Amino acid sequence: MKIKRIHPVFGLLGILCFLGIFNPLFYGFVGFFGFYWWGLLSKEISDERLESNLIKSKCIICNILMIVCLLLLLGLTRNFDKSMIIAIGSFSFGISFVLAPAIAYYCDKLA
Repeated sequence: MKIKRIHPVFGLLGILCFLGIFNPLFYGFVGFFGFYWWGLLSKEISDERLESNLIKSKCIICNILMIVCLLLLLGLTRNFDKSMIIAIGSFSFGISFVLAPAIAYYCDKLA
């Protein structure tokens, strides 16, 4: 798997998430901070260890998102505020795009 070259400066696009004050869907822009970690990973040589770390980090994030989805569904059945559920869902969606490359980067550096 070849990682495309991304400059870490594109992570500054995550500042758009602060527009979430006006619309809860904008919390999803937190995911743009992940470009910083993808930029650091693109400087590494793609080998089997890096690929296995990427798969491992994506599995961890997938498990966390499944738990968050379950909690959001429970929140919908308990009549919580819909805008709060949308904000939590979009924020966790954006955070997952940041944590996946960050976990892979730290696993690659520790090994």
